[in-house]
Amino acid sequence: MMISERTVEANVLIDYFHWIKDDYPKSFVYMPSQREEYIQGYDALTYNTNYPLLFQFKRARQNDPYRYEIFYRQNEMLLNLSRHLPDSIYYVFPLFSEFAELKAITPHFLDHCCLIRIEDLTELKHHQNKYQVKRVPNGIQISIQRTWQNTVRCISFNEITNMVNQRLSFMRGDGGPTRPPDKGGQHVDLKYPRTKTIVSPSEYVSRRREISTELLYESIGYTLFRKGFYLTVIQ
Repeated sequence: MMISERTVEANVLIDYFHWIKDDYPKSFVYMPSQREEYIQGYDALTYNTNYPLLFQFKRARQNDPYRYEIFYRQNEMLLNLSRHLPDSIYYVFPLFSEFAELKAITPHFLDHCCLIRIEDLTELKHHQNKYQVKRVPNGIQISIQRTWQNTVRCISFNEITNMVNQRLSFMRGDGGPTRPPDKGGQHVDLKYPRTKTIVSPSEYVSRRREISTELLYESIGYTLFRKGFYLTVIQ
């Protein structure tokens, strides 16, 4: 019996919060309404201290190999969000598809997921409304106009958590590199005094090379994407 996408979401998120609860006891998840998901494209926003992660879950529609579907419109919405949230939005492709597999791997769901950073799928143009995805060794491949593209490497939950830990450690000033590069290759030196200001999403995009990549949010979900962003700005 094939399992639903909601079943994948619930079990992976339960395992994820069980795994991080000692380091981040105040972490929580925000699940958008169907209307919000239609507008913004993500299934779940997890909030670890000052660092949000957004996930879009996909269920396997067959196995051997596992196959999934990605939709152009949804992918474009997630790419637009990634301009404001670099390295924070991921597809989650489960490496299980049936009820028997679900029982067999319980409770180690994180070990049976392939995560793909949304920025690694920028080559998807409007050639088609829906893309076929298949699991291959070390990653996934996407079919564009019936041609399988180069392999996109899977990222593990462990890699993502290590990245979050390093960035939060740097923000607290208790470790990490002194000059971490941002997504565009520019460097931001946070040793200088900083202030907080509110800017609109469009203004953030135009100024992204002038501000630090460390985002300090005071709201999530609907408010996060409608009312603006708290940003740490170099003086």
